[in-house]
Amino acid sequence: MKYINTIKQLLFIVILSINLQTRAADTTDFTNPLVSGFLHPPKAAKPSIYWLWLNGYVNRDYLESELKQFSEKGIGGLCIFDMGARGDTKAVPPPGPAFMSDEFVENIAYTLGLASKYNLDVQLAACSSWDLGGAWVQPHHASMGLYHTKIQVKGPVDYDEVLPFPELPLKTPKTPDGKPVFCKNVAILAMPEAKRQSAHEFIFKLPGTDTHYIDHAILYNAQSDNPNRYGEFHLFAKDFSVAVSTDSLEERHFREIIRDRLKPNTKPQRFNFKPVEARYVRLRIYNSYNTKFNMVQLAEFEVYDTNGHNIVASKEIDRTKDSALIVLSNSQRVSGEKWDADNLNDGQKSGPNGTWISAGLPPLVIKDRSEILDLTKRINTEGKLTWEVPPGQWTIIRFVCANTGEKLKVPSPNSDGLATDHFSHESTSVFIQYITNRLKQKLGDLKLTPLKQLYLPSYEVRGATWTPDFIEQFMKYCH
Repeated sequence: MKYINTIKQLLFIVILSINLQTRAADTTDFTNPLVSGFLHPPKAAKPSIYWLWLNGYVNRDYLESELKQFSEKGIGGLCIFDMGARGDTKAVPPPGPAFMSDEFVENIAYTLGLASKYNLDVQLAACSSWDLGGAWVQPHHASMGLYHTKIQVKGPVDYDEVLPFPELPLKTPKTPDGKPVFCKNVAILAMPEAKRQSAHEFIFKLPGTDTHYIDHAILYNAQSDNPNRYGEFHLFAKDFSVAVSTDSLEERHFREIIRDRLKPNTKPQRFNFKPVEARYVRLRIYNSYNTKFNMVQLAEFEVYDTNGHNIVASKEIDRTKDSALIVLSNSQRVSGEKWDADNLNDGQKSGPNGTWISAGLPPLVIKDRSEILDLTKRINTEGKLTWEVPPGQWTIIRFVCANTGEKLKVPSPNSDGLATDHFSHESTSVFIQYITNRLKQKLGDLKLTPLKQLYLPSYEVRGATWTPDFIEQFMKYCH
């Protein structure tokens, strides 16, 4: 009996619901702009979609069918996105034309004609994949870094020599004789050898917004790239310390938890301590076993939480997880992958792209800015410095701006090229002008086409730290 009553109750609820919906439909005011707009949304309210042209490949036999379906399903616009395909090469489209080549622009024009027919707005990603760049970007408009080299000179003496040129990333565009295609002397500075910092220092910001409990660290020394030169001790790190902070990067907030000595080998070396709470971890490398050279090398630095996870690991190890960030480093041989500080937590333990090397001794401590001498006007175009060195020991630093060699991230097979100098107004303007000129040559007045925007998805350039007129721009914004 209970079962029958339950069935009756359910039927009553269903009938009542249908009756209420019918009454609501009967009273709906379709002249209300809100109601009619919801049922038949205007174009501005319709979604726009990414439309990937994988490997730059386009099959015109299917274009009209695709655009028609987009329109019929309520899509208001699309973004043409040229990108390289990943995965099994047998399962991806074949290579298409280079981005912004004649054939590529022809495909754009054909697509815009169909977009007009089906009332679709169009965006065009301004490069193949992302970062802004392409095969037409010249080195003087490409991504730049600031590089330096140091020498020590004892005065008094008349110095009249070519200063050593900084070591550049392997992928920096170079001439057949090995010189950079583009470079510019930025500054030549001299400072007295009064006092140095005690160590090479690195501070890691741990992932997430909470603190972590850590209980051990593992460090790896590295075999040098030139054992014949450096000998049996290579550039092995020796004395080191680890400290933690739960608050900030300020010195007063750090508490030292390890001060120890590494063994002169490349085996993993573990150091345990009582579980401690940390938001930041500071590593200091004080010296090297090799006293013949002013450099020290380390392959990897790992810190583990109480769950056994390497909490200072970078994105290079696992891109699916939040990673630690190196928020401070005071010395590295080269900026931009080779021997730099980012190699300390990337999971690799050998080679120029997997280990860190210092730029020399720990940085100088300058108490008074007036102690720094600007010798930039004393260097000629060949890099020769002419200077009457005052008495005492001096460090001379040469700063040079040159290309990082950064290219596009995942371009279609025929579309790779240098990333632009994102700090440069001229570089960005020249790049956009190239795109619009190529389109106008085929399409005429772009305002009369469905092409509404150029689109740049993200900025992920690495090592871009400078632009040739950085100092001039800085001074302009300061005043």
